[in-house]
Amino acid sequence: MPGHGAEPDTARDTHFHPSFGEPGASFTYLPKHLDAACASDDAPRLPIVLPDAPMYMLFAHRQWRAGLLLSDAIYSRAFELTNQNVLELGAGTGLPALTAALCSGAKKVVATDYDDASILAALRANVQRTLAINPPGAPLVVAPHTWGHAMDDVLDLLSARTPSYFDAILLADCVWERFSHAALVKSIATLLARTPTARVYMVAGLHTGRATLVHFFREMLGAGFVLTRVPGAWPACTEHAADEYLRGAGHILELEVDGALDGGGRAPGVSGVRRPFAVHTAEEEPVEVRNHWLTVSCFQWPM
Repeated sequence: MPGHGAEPDTARDTHFHPSFGEPGASFTYLPKHLDAACASDDAPRLPIVLPDAPMYMLFAHRQWRAGLLLSDAIYSRAFELTNQNVLELGAGTGLPALTAALCSGAKKVVATDYDDASILAALRANVQRTLAINPPGAPLVVAPHTWGHAMDDVLDLLSARTPSYFDAILLADCVWERFSHAALVKSIATLLARTPTARVYMVAGLHTGRATLVHFFREMLGAGFVLTRVPGAWPACTEHAADEYLRGAGHILELEVDGALDGGGRAPGVSGVRRPFAVHTAEEEPVEVRNHWLTVSCFQWPM
C-alpha cells in the first residue's frame, strides 16, 4: 500500500460515487481481505438485490461503499465477533450482517432497518438467497427497528425471558441526517451491552459532510461513549494530539477508496492512501473530493 504521506489523486474521476446500483439492481459480492484487491477462493458469495425506494430519503435502494468496506473488515476478522450477539442498524442490503453470520464466528446476528415492507422484504430475500448457497453460519434474524423506539422488541430477539444485550453493533453510512442522530444514539446506548468488550463499529463516508460526522461523534460522546482505537489491519494513521472538542478524534481512520462493482477492474476497497481525520476545517471539500473517502471508527463504554 502507498505510505500514509501519499496524496490522493482526487481529480482523476469526478464521477466517482460513494454508492452503486438502482432499485431492483442485482450483484454478487465476494468480501475480501482488507489488503487484497480480489476475494480469496473461500470467500462467501453474497447475492444482493437492491430494494425499491418507497422513501427515497432512506437511501436503502443503493449499495453504499461503507457497507462493502464493513463487510470486508468483518471477513478479515478485523473486529472480534466470535461468540458475540451482533446487531446491524440501518442494514439496507444486509452485507455486513450477512458476512458476520457466515464468517465471524458470531453467536447470533440481527439485521434491522426501518419498518417498511419493501425494504424488509428485500433484506429478507437477500438473507434467504445467501444462506441457500453458503455453508451454515450463525443464526441470522431480520427485524424492523425505527431508531429510538421499541427497543425491547429488538432485545427480545435475543431472549424474551432475561435481559440480553448486543456485544457489537454495526453501522454503515447511517449518519447522513443530523435530525436522526439523537434517535440512533438512543438505540445504540440502549441495545449495546455495558461490558468492557462491547463495541460499536462504524464506517461512514465523507460524502455525508465532515461537520455532520463530527456532530454524530459528539452525540455519541455526550451519551457516555468514548472513541477507541480501531482494531485490525487497517492502513492507519498515527494517533494525533488530543482534541478537546472531539475527544479521541485521533482514533478515527480516514481512508481513500477506489474500485467498482462492474467486474472490469479492481473491486471496491481501500486504495492504501490515508490521512488524519480533520475535526476543524475552514471550508468543506467539494463533494466530488469527499466521495473518495470513508471514515472508520470504534466506540466503547468507558471502563
